Amino acid sequence: MKLGVLFDDFLKSDKNYYMMKEMNEYVARESDNICAFLTNMSHKVIPSNFGYMNISDISHFDNGVLVATTINTADALNKSSCKSKRVLYLWDFEWAGKAFNFPVIHKILSNKNLSIVVRTKLQSDILKHNFNINVDNIQEEFNLEQLNEVCT
Repeated sequence: MKLGVLFDDFLKSDKNYYMMKEMNEYVARESDNICAFLTNMSHKVIPSNFGYMNISDISHFDNGVLVATTINTADALNKSSCKSKRVLYLWDFEWAGKAFNFPVIHKILSNKNLSIVVRTKLQSDILKHNFNINVDNIQEEFNLEQLNEVCT
C-alpha cells in the first residue's frame, strides 16, 4: 500500500502530534511506502520516520491513497490530477468560529471523488444537517489502515 498524508504544516498542535505519531508507528510495523505532503514547510512537532515534500508534488503520487487533513489540503487534493484514492480526515472544523465562504467549503466537501471521515457522530450530524454531506466513516483515532479500508 502506498500512503500520503497532506498537512498544512508540522507545527505544534494535538492534531499534528497524534497524526505524526501514528505515521511513525505505521512505518515501524509495516513495509508500505508512506510520506507526507506539506503546504508550508516548518519545524516538526516530533521527529518523523517518513519522508515529506511540498504539496505541489501530489500530482506525481499515483495508485495509492492520499489523506487530506484540512479543508485547504482537501482543496489542493481535489484540484490535483493524481490517480490516487482520496480521503479527507476531519480532525475538527477549522473553519468554525470564524467567517467562512459556505459555497467554497460545500464545493470541497461535496466532491464525489473524496471520501470523508470524521472523528465523532456529532461531526457527522453537523455535515449532514448544514452541508447535506453524508460521511463515509466515523473514526475517532487517526488510523491509516482504517482510512485505507474506506477507499476499498
